[in-house]
Amino acid sequence: MADSDEELNHGSSETRNDFCDNHNDQVIEKPLTLEMVAESLSLLAKISTGLAHAFVRFNIPKRGITDLSILSSFPHLRYVDVSNNYLKDLTPLAHCSHLLTLKADYNRLNSPSLPDLQYLQVVSLNNNALTGTEGFSHPMLEYLSLSCEWLSVCVFLILDNN
Repeated sequence: MADSDEELNHGSSETRNDFCDNHNDQVIEKPLTLEMVAESLSLLAKISTGLAHAFVRFNIPKRGITDLSILSSFPHLRYVDVSNNYLKDLTPLAHCSHLLTLKADYNRLNSPSLPDLQYLQVVSLNNNALTGTEGFSHPMLEYLSLSCEWLSVCVFLILDNN
């Protein structure tokens, strides 16, 4: 778990930024571009059979991003930090079948819903516009942080790793 904690705390998004001070402000659409992705990828690692390599860490905090659709083309991502942006949807990450850590603090997420990701272990969705946790189920999940002043309904998750 120490590696996961380190991954979760990678970057500096501990405090609220200017992007997300008011969840009701109008936002100019700013989808993630290939150039932004290229600047934000790191940590080259072996993938699949061990004969190929890919970048597996993606960090793009505080960039005003509104859309992650392009990330569906990067299935080998394992560590993702998209904190302090204007995101309302994380579904493009459903294609990241080996995702281990997701940090999406200070965005505009209403729901943490993602299709089951088999290896997802650490998730931080602090300070979003969450209204509940329905539809959030991941078999390997060990750590879930939903600290949020807007959370109106919370279904407690019982984590059984047996």
